[in-house]
Amino acid sequence: MKKGDAAMFSKSSLRRQTREMGPLPRWNKRTGSAGTHADRMHIPVMAIERARALDHMVTRSLRPVALPGLRVLLGLVFVWFGALKIIGRSPVAGLIARTLPFGHDHLVLVVLGAAEVAIGCLLISGVLLRLALLVLAMHLAGTFATFAMAPGMMFTDGDPLLLTADGEFVAKNGVLIAATLVLIAHSSRSATEPQDQMAVVTDPAP
Repeated sequence: MKKGDAAMFSKSSLRRQTREMGPLPRWNKRTGSAGTHADRMHIPVMAIERARALDHMVTRSLRPVALPGLRVLLGLVFVWFGALKIIGRSPVAGLIARTLPFGHDHLVLVVLGAAEVAIGCLLISGVLLRLALLVLAMHLAGTFATFAMAPGMMFTDGDPLLLTADGEFVAKNGVLIAATLVLIAHSSRSATEPQDQMAVVTDPAP
């Protein structure tokens, strides 16, 4: 093969390979990258799919431990707060004395602390759970009586929008009430689910 024929052959071969590969991606000055529009759209779609898969994995992992964790942590908080009342080291002793003016402030504080420790232990152990949750919800709701019994300790300068430290301490009990209601709702469902499943199994087929 002559030199000129070899050059023509290599050029034709190069053209054929170029046609088979298709057009090269153009450089996008705005994005500073090369690639077709479809390629650029594929990247965020993949990122969204991976984020959804991660979210699903995290949700599936948390589902079996979220409610038991909430129950145990709520119980630990009440054991802690109740123990402080029993040993006379609670920072809300004065607030309780203003809210429950029955005399014998120390005795009231000890009884209240013992009740909170008992509720906390029931929550942690799961024994008599529904009863403990109902008593806890009523106890937490009763703490809002301080806004009526001792408003001077709840608000700054009588402004209902300016809570004191004691006011914030009591107001956060609204979140604890919501957590208690969630546990009540789910403990009720878990108690009735086995019966529903038995009914489905024992019902004769039509």
